[in-house]
Formats: sequence, C-alpha cells, structure tokens
Amino acid sequence: MGLLFAVVVLLAATTWVTRRWRARGRRRLLTTGPGSSVEHAIAVRSFDEIDAVVRTRRCECGRPLRATGEGARQVGPRRFRLTHLACDECEEETVLVFDVTDVVH
Repeated sequence: MGLLFAVVVLLAATTWVTRRWRARGRRRLLTTGPGSSVEHAIAVRSFDEIDAVVRTRRCECGRPLRATGEGARQVGPRRFRLTHLACDECEEETVLVFDVTDVVH
C-alpha cells in the first residue's frame, strides 16, 4: 500500500513540475520571443496573417489568447500593428507587435 501511495505522489509531482516548466517556457516566449517588442516584431504581408498568428498563441497557463484590441505605431519608415491579447482563464494580458510595413492596402 505504501509503494502505491509513493508512486501516486511521484506521478503527481512529475505532472506538476512538467506543467510549470512548460508555463515558464511560454512566459519566456511571450516576453522575449517573436512579437514581444518593436525590435522583435513579426513581419507580415497581410492582415490575415495577424489573425492566423493570434489564433495559434497560447497563454502561459496553456489557454488560447483572445484579441481585445489593436493599435498602430510608426517608428521612422516602419509601421507596426499592436494586438492586445488577454487570457479568459488567468486574466493575463500581453501585446503582440507585427511589422506591417510591407502590407499593401
């Protein structure tokens, strides 16, 4: 009985550590990865590409992010689109930056 309890506790601990490790990787991606700043803006050729990227993004808790708003910024000749995202589960908010300089209107 004691061995069974030890196995259950070990499995629970392993699951918890794995989830925390994945969440940390997602958090790092959101804060330093592609789209995290103007310097790391995601270059797109159409606004449909922005929607596709937003649909694939996940929060650090693993849930899909929802677009809550958009904005624009221009730095020199480069134009950027900022998409504000929020998680309905943990209420975290983030911003993705897209380089829309090459988008033809």
